[in-house]
Order: sequence, then structure tokens, then C-alpha cells
Amino acid sequence: MFTVSKGDLAKLLLSSKPINFKHPNLVTHNCLVNIDDQVSFLGTDLDWGIFVSLPCKCEGQERFLIEPRIFTEFARTLEGEVEVSHKDNKVTLRSESSTAIFDTQPANDYPEFPVPTGEPVVLSRDALQDIVQKGSAYTERGGRPLWDACLWEVEDGTLSVVSTNQFALSRAQVPMDTVDTSVIIPARPLKEISRLIEEEVSIYFDETFVHFVSGPVRAFVKLLGGNYYKYKQIIPAEFKCEAVVSSEELRKAASRALIVKTEFHNFMKLVIDKQVTVAVDSSKGNLKVILDSEVEGEPIVLYVQPRYVVTALTQVTQEQVVLKISGQHTPMIIQPLYEPTTTFVVMPMSPDN
Repeated sequence: MFTVSKGDLAKLLLSSKPINFKHPNLVTHNCLVNIDDQVSFLGTDLDWGIFVSLPCKCEGQERFLIEPRIFTEFARTLEGEVEVSHKDNKVTLRSESSTAIFDTQPANDYPEFPVPTGEPVVLSRDALQDIVQKGSAYTERGGRPLWDACLWEVEDGTLSVVSTNQFALSRAQVPMDTVDTSVIIPARPLKEISRLIEEEVSIYFDETFVHFVSGPVRAFVKLLGGNYYKYKQIIPAEFKCEAVVSSEELRKAASRALIVKTEFHNFMKLVIDKQVTVAVDSSKGNLKVILDSEVEGEPIVLYVQPRYVVTALTQVTQEQVVLKISGQHTPMIIQPLYEPTTTFVVMPMSPDN
């Protein structure tokens, strides 16, 4: 038996996020509850898992499985402290005037949670959340496996988190003092884990998993095999034109272009001369937006898909970005003006395509 606050019980139940409810007959459809000198909840689909443990008033030792959905829904309705007891494959929840009893299952066949080994690297919560959010900007579910994954590459003391769907690319970087390494991590669990982290996080890499340990939360993600795209080849190193524009005004212009574009005319025209002009001419209508800009270099006309521009600018918190272009048929770089560690790359389109 153990007693926790409603808020702490909600934290414990966050461990159910990895569970795949499409396969209700599997043991991993359930959440493992372990009661010892503290209480721990664990959920996994074998590809990733979350382990949450909290100190609380515990009596005895118990280990059993619960169906987390109904448990979570009922726990949300409770107030104050919640007493949880287990007996004869039944778990009882008591809180003030409410009592509920749910079936449980034995935990004998529940898989072991992988344990991190070796020396960790440490990041602040803000640094982890920032590189995951920006570095995974162009992940897409339902496409190719690598489209829904991020490359984590440590090289020369810098961690780069990269995502691409081959139409656009994002890269976020942060200093990391560890040996060079390169792993591919599925994006969805990475995003979920970064949201749960409330403290400084220790990150462990091994041949099969990446582990995250932060306060009461411990998580693992199974790495993807194979090789990532040779992304560095598509990031231009030299530019013929650079333009500094308002992040918000360019985002608004690209958002309007999304409305005017059509299925067969799904690009916007960027004219960079003494200023930046965004234009669309489709069967829906015409759009022309002139942006205040600081332009250096040659005049260039470029065609890009507006949704990838919007995606990039949604991640930017600085007031201005710099557009870097080396030609009409080469990728366009979008960078926050004073943040060279964040790079977005948008592939060009042909107006005849």
C-alpha cells in the first residue's frame, strides 16, 4: 500500500505514454507498479520506455500490472491524497469519499527495464528541450523511417541534432564534451521525453539504447540501425546573397502564401534585390508582400514551398532571421540572426514543375 497526492499520482502515470494500446493482449499493454521503499511506475512498448519513481508512504512490497487508461481517467477525478492498496489481483484507490477497485495482473512476464552504463553527458533541461524542438522540426510520421527520426551526432565537442524529410532540413547544435558518436533516435519518443524533463538531464549512449535520467524520471529509446543521410553535403558553404528580415513578418507572408497556393502551384516566389518580396500567382489568386530588409550581394529569384519556411520560423524566437542563398537552384539557409547554432535548410523548386 502507498499514499500519494493527486499530483504525484499523475506524474507516476506519465510512464504510460510509450504504451501501444493497439495490441491489448500483450503484457506491455499494461503499466508496471512496483512498491518498495518508494513507488515506481513503468511503461514500455519495448522500443522506448519511461520509468517514474517517487518517495511516498509505502507499506510492504508489491509488484503488479494495471491497465493505465482507466486508472488515469479515474485518478483525474480524485482530490487530495490518494491511498492505493493491492490484494488478490485487485487495486483499490481511496480518496476522501471515493473508492474504486480495478483488476490487476501478475508482473512475472513484464520485460526488464534496460539500465544505463558508462559515463553520462549532462545537459540542462532548457538546452535539451531547445535542441530537440529545433533539431526535429522536419520530422514526419508515416513516411520513410528516417523521416521520423533524428540524427544525434557528436563531433569535435559539439552535439548536432538533425532532421530532414529531403525537402527541408533542420540542425540544432550545443556544446557537448564527450567522445565523437553518431546515433539515430526516433523522433516521437525523443519529443515526449524532452517534455517530461523538469531538471538537469544525464544522457547515456550504448550500442542499443540512448538513456535519459533526470530526477524521478528515467527513460530509454531504442536506436535505429543503418546510416543517416549525408546531410552536410546539402548545406551550402558559400553564398551570393544574404538578407536580414523580420522573423514574424516573413512567417506571416509565408502563411498567406500557404492560403493562396494550390496543389499544382505549391510554391512561393522569393525575389531578393534591394528588399525581399514574397509572391504567389495561382488559380486561387495573387499575393505580393514586400518586406523591409537589409540585403547584401547579388539579386536572386528563388522558389520554395511556404510550409517549410513557416515550420522554420515557428521555431525561431529572435526578432530577425538571415536568409542565405547561393543561387536559384541551391538550398536556402534560414538562421536566427544571432544564433548560428540553429540552421534551417529549405530545398528550391522549379517554377515549371
